[in-house]
Amino acid sequence: MKKKLTETNPFNPAFGKIPNVYIERQELQGKVAEGIVANDGPYQTTMVYGPRGSGKTAFLTEVCNEIGNGKNWIIVNLIPDDDMIAVLVQSIYRKAEVSVKKELGSISGFNISIFGSGIGYNKEKDKDVKLQVLLEEVMEKLRKRKISVLVAIDEVTATDAMRKFTSVYQILLREGFDISLIMSGLPVNISSLMNDKTLTFLLRSARAELYPLGMIAMSESYKKAFKEGGRYGSQDIFDKMAKMTCGYAYAFQLLGYYIWETKEKEITLATLKSVLEKYKTDLYANSYTKIMQEMSSVDREFLYAMADSKTTSISISTVGERMNKPKNYISRYRQRLLEGHIISATDRGIITFSLPYFGEFTKRYRELYE
Repeated sequence: MKKKLTETNPFNPAFGKIPNVYIERQELQGKVAEGIVANDGPYQTTMVYGPRGSGKTAFLTEVCNEIGNGKNWIIVNLIPDDDMIAVLVQSIYRKAEVSVKKELGSISGFNISIFGSGIGYNKEKDKDVKLQVLLEEVMEKLRKRKISVLVAIDEVTATDAMRKFTSVYQILLREGFDISLIMSGLPVNISSLMNDKTLTFLLRSARAELYPLGMIAMSESYKKAFKEGGRYGSQDIFDKMAKMTCGYAYAFQLLGYYIWETKEKEITLATLKSVLEKYKTDLYANSYTKIMQEMSSVDREFLYAMADSKTTSISISTVGERMNKPKNYISRYRQRLLEGHIISATDRGIITFSLPYFGEFTKRYRELYE
């Protein structure tokens, strides 16, 4: 009896969600989770960074889920806006057990709504100071109960709201409260936050850099997913698929999604070719255009100089010649693009594009927008 093809596509290229086929960074996730639970090392404050589409949100979710499975932890996800302290207090109350809620409700200044979900401070004067004091009293109640708090913030930027919240968080750390913070963001935004003159303590935080996914892991994941769906292909085909993603997490999901949607039982080179243009178009529209727009004009000029090469690799000296800039000037932007995982160093003085088809995209972007 022939195995029926599974209709549900297990690949999900949508941002911000853990897909069914997910390549875990188990070693790094475990290291971060253990460090946060220890509550006294550098991982108490953790910065997760990588390029757009590298899996930061999924990584953040997995770490929070792992810690949340333990006892005596309250996990709070915050949006970086102007009411972060108020939302933190409210979320702690909402997620606390009934007995803890009663203790928190006894704190002077709480105003619990009839539905039990709205909390605020009953005085508007000096609101920020009052909220900070309220949060400290809440944390004191939790400390007596041996309950720890983990705050998770996705896509951070160096805004006034983040500066205010992070400054209050630093005070809580100094007072020895059991609170940890894990934040994710683009490399440039994480760097701006860490180097903010008012938040230098963040330089001592742990950093979790999301490197490209491993080729073997991707190839085996493709093979397993398609086999479970009643489909098959040679090992060379699944290896080719992995290479087409260059280890980029979003590309892994996107390519798998389009191959699955062909409904073909046997995955062949013809199958890969049939989805190539759709695959590249979505990479360009959903990820690369935004990446390019967020760069400085000099970053883009650097990439244009790289894209003019007829080979996949180029020497840094050639880039400097094409930009007509000295080595020390070029090195600064080379380093920024390396840290952003847009390019990679393949040999001494040699660089190449890290993201799949990014060189081709760079040429088209310049033609269309410059």
